Amino acid sequence: MATTLKLNKGTPVNRLDEVYRSYQTRCIEHLVSRVEPSGYISASNEYKHYGAHWFRDSSFVAISLLEFAGSRGADREHKETALAAATRVIDRNVEEIDKLTGAIRRAVETALDNEDFFKLSNQIYSRFGKEGMFAEDTYQLEVRRSWLMQHDSLPLLLLSLEKKADSFGLAPNDREFLNRNARLFADYLGKIYLTECSNIWEIGSDMLHSYDVASVYAAFRAMEHMCRLGEIDSMEVNEVRERESGLFPGGPLGFLKKYFVKDGVLYSSKRRFEDHPAEEMGVDASAVYVFTDLQLRNGELGAGVEENTILKVERDLFGDRKMPWRYLGDRYFGGRPWVLLAEKFAAYYIEKGSTEKAIEIQNYVIEKFGERLPEQDNDFAQFPGGDLDGELARNGGKPIGELAWSYAEAVRALMKMLDSDGAAETSRLLFRQAVQIRG
Repeated sequence: MATTLKLNKGTPVNRLDEVYRSYQTRCIEHLVSRVEPSGYISASNEYKHYGAHWFRDSSFVAISLLEFAGSRGADREHKETALAAATRVIDRNVEEIDKLTGAIRRAVETALDNEDFFKLSNQIYSRFGKEGMFAEDTYQLEVRRSWLMQHDSLPLLLLSLEKKADSFGLAPNDREFLNRNARLFADYLGKIYLTECSNIWEIGSDMLHSYDVASVYAAFRAMEHMCRLGEIDSMEVNEVRERESGLFPGGPLGFLKKYFVKDGVLYSSKRRFEDHPAEEMGVDASAVYVFTDLQLRNGELGAGVEENTILKVERDLFGDRKMPWRYLGDRYFGGRPWVLLAEKFAAYYIEKGSTEKAIEIQNYVIEKFGERLPEQDNDFAQFPGGDLDGELARNGGKPIGELAWSYAEAVRALMKMLDSDGAAETSRLLFRQAVQIRG
């Protein structure tokens, strides 16, 4: 997309809602154009190491497209193309996960105290290329605790299938896939959250992360819901719950409450053999997903935990900026705030009635980046000049451009803003103030 849609003095303040809707449409068009006929979607086309298809990124793209296809206000043509693109992505993820059922079965059958359990060949890897696994990844198949092993791959596929089932119903191949594998998936999910992985950001592999545990919690809720809808008819809801809590009392929810919550805050990490969170690791901005997509809300982790955790994220990771870092000490590409997290917080703020906060974030993103949404904000480096892993140098000294996940979260935030009572009026007020300031 060309960078043409910007907020400026020429934008009529009483038509800002139309600017938002137009911006949302451009983001949808960008995402649809990125989904190949096979359902493959690279994380970004502007950096060779991001040419892979990630289960995580693609699932959030599919969820975004499905939500748009079922939303109010969008035109029929864009809804249809969004639904078709989301279906292709989900079909591709189903196809790839189906190839890995042997690995999933080995994980189920291997004891947790057996180091073989942690071989990537006995787990779901996080990404694949157009022709299968990348050559540089295949050597890690026998590596224990590989950075390519993440716990959210299967959960996010299940969440995308749940979204499709809820809004449009599942295709016969989706139902067959789910019913053939339902018990296997439940046994796998009920086991993996007890172990270390490389977490949502693919950093390290020697700790357990609250986001990953919460993703498993959400996967079980998705399976329950699809059982109730009749899309999964090979299991009953009570059997899903039995398998969820088979290895730990209370399942993932009980595990989070026992090991990750302290003094009313959900911390990001814990070490394998410790019975308390790693407080020095602090909170992670991915907590916003825990309390939204991953469905841990309404005090389920304890009174005030959501509010306390979000406040700590705001204080520690936002500061006076409109966008958060992922976590303190993040040095990826020198350590910069992330667009997709800012957009996710904008959606969260709308849900919580903090419309002005959401509008400020959205206006910042549109004015700063136009129609080319990157991974990170280049102006705010936590470690100026730092390039810990050489990623910045390999990408010509700039962060990743046109990250698909950033567009997906922008679409989702804008949907909530456009459908929210009072959002358009608040945006007009804030934009009028911005125009006056710019003179």
